[in-house]
Amino acid sequence: MSGWITLHRQIKDHWVFENADYFRAWVTMLMEVNHDNHKTLIKGKLLTCGRGESLLSHNSWAIKFGKGWDRYKVMRFFKLLESDGMIRTNTAQVTTRLIVNNYAKYQDKPPKDCTPKRTENAHKLHTKRTQLNNDNNDNKVKPFKKFIPPTAEQVAEYCKERSNSVSAEKFINHYEANGWVRGKTKIKDWKACVRTWEQNKSSSNESTDFDWGAV
Repeated sequence: MSGWITLHRQIKDHWVFENADYFRAWVTMLMEVNHDNHKTLIKGKLLTCGRGESLLSHNSWAIKFGKGWDRYKVMRFFKLLESDGMIRTNTAQVTTRLIVNNYAKYQDKPPKDCTPKRTENAHKLHTKRTQLNNDNNDNKVKPFKKFIPPTAEQVAEYCKERSNSVSAEKFINHYEANGWVRGKTKIKDWKACVRTWEQNKSSSNESTDFDWGAV
């Protein structure tokens, strides 16, 4: 494979960068999707795969992402990317079509204003704005931190740390089915929900009709 992709340094501030598996998978996706339109034959069907698109199945993506990935983890990862507007997916007749949103910014040449002189000016402007932000730090309201649903692996690891018997798979399935809402309130801290399950499970050890759906 030849060619190149571009990544802005701002990727370090993105939630994908915080998870090594997700970051590796995201870069793999950018390198694997088409850099130009072409047609491909899959199971006797001739399909057009556009620029910034892929017709790989979830199982094929799992193989490309490497150790620790399966089709279910791929599907959960894609759901996170879709919720953040990074990709779109739709089911073709014989496979899944994946589309990277704004693919041009990863593949096209940098804009002309990225010259050394303008970059230097932009850096000075950024430094000045940073100083102003620091001066007014006491009056600045911190931005809202977006909730990112956990993976089953993260829930299982947290349950292991707490030595409880909460089922990570049951926990994930329950809240995914309810859109990560508890009652009528959007969940902000999934670990707090795990602790609630833990407490309720502990207090209901002698009961056989405890309703986990109410948690």
